[in-house]
Amino acid sequence: MNARSRNGVLNALSSTHISVYQNRCMTVRNRNVACARCAEACTSGCIHFEDGRLQIAQDLCIGCGTCATACPTCALEAHCPNDAELLSRCDEALRLGDGAVGISCSEFLTSKPATATKPLVEVTCLSRVGENTLVELAARGAQDIVLLHGECSRCEHGSCFGVSSEVFESACVLLAAWGCATRLHMESEVPECLLAQSPNPSTGLPGASFVSMRGDAALGRTSPAPHDATPTACVRVMPDGTLPHFLPERHERLLDSLATLGQPIERVIRTRLWGRVSIDASICSSCRLCSVFCPTGALSRFSDGDGSFGLEHCPGDCVQCRSCEAVCRHGALTVSDEVLTAELMDGAVERIAMKKPEIDHNSAESMMQKLQKNCRAVLSDKR
Repeated sequence: MNARSRNGVLNALSSTHISVYQNRCMTVRNRNVACARCAEACTSGCIHFEDGRLQIAQDLCIGCGTCATACPTCALEAHCPNDAELLSRCDEALRLGDGAVGISCSEFLTSKPATATKPLVEVTCLSRVGENTLVELAARGAQDIVLLHGECSRCEHGSCFGVSSEVFESACVLLAAWGCATRLHMESEVPECLLAQSPNPSTGLPGASFVSMRGDAALGRTSPAPHDATPTACVRVMPDGTLPHFLPERHERLLDSLATLGQPIERVIRTRLWGRVSIDASICSSCRLCSVFCPTGALSRFSDGDGSFGLEHCPGDCVQCRSCEAVCRHGALTVSDEVLTAELMDGAVERIAMKKPEIDHNSAESMMQKLQKNCRAVLSDKR
């Protein structure tokens, strides 16, 4: 499916549940990037493949936000609630919960109603919750953060458990690396930290009356989706020959929250969130095409007056989308999921020196240069 076709399909996904930012989609930016993370994560069949082509069945969307959590470039943004609303509800639950906050999927509350005595924040699926929300709650002083899930095997949308488990494991890695004492739980039963110890004056029973801080989607309400920022059918090239760059806001908020936690105590972490690029100089052609399609600008080009030439890589801006791997024609580039914590916090940039090619493949004159080179070769052979 070419970029224009994929772009038209994604338009159909935009709704009160989801906003679509097409210029951020890797497959819209380059049709050779075989990314299908949104379709693989979709719990309802709204985003699916049919005869090898991406299809959208908007009427099947349940607003769970799983696709938005799975998308590394934030080409999809979830609402009902949006990130700010979700954090606000969690913050209020944290205040009422005296250091503990519980987030529950709808299936759990349906199967086990009123089993907690501290407020719970309800989401359609736990996969709506990203690392940025969990780490921000830890930075705000949460002692316990509990993710409560129902019987996923009985839930028609239970496939979201895979995404929520990845987020949970990733958040645990981050909190441990920063030496944070906040305890993260993923449970199918209410743990003790969500049970109030003092009696409720109105009932005489232990704890407060059960309160579910339900989201708009759970209550059947929806809010208008923001304007699609990229309605055009193609991605415009910038003056430097690269496609537009952007850094997902949730990544910036996550780094801010980690900075609030202080200095990391571990040197290396492995998560789904960031990546480190390595280039095999022996097979690299120095075309620097990877920087053209890098969505965040984690890979950028340099060409200095002293003749130095190559790429700069910023792991803190890398979202592990692997577009660079996909577009490298020689297989010279690989992305590792291991990064140095110091690089994330300091915004460190690594310079990757390259041999300057005889032809600048990214210049407007490259085709003419190639033609002239071929003509010279032909004339030389005739002589």
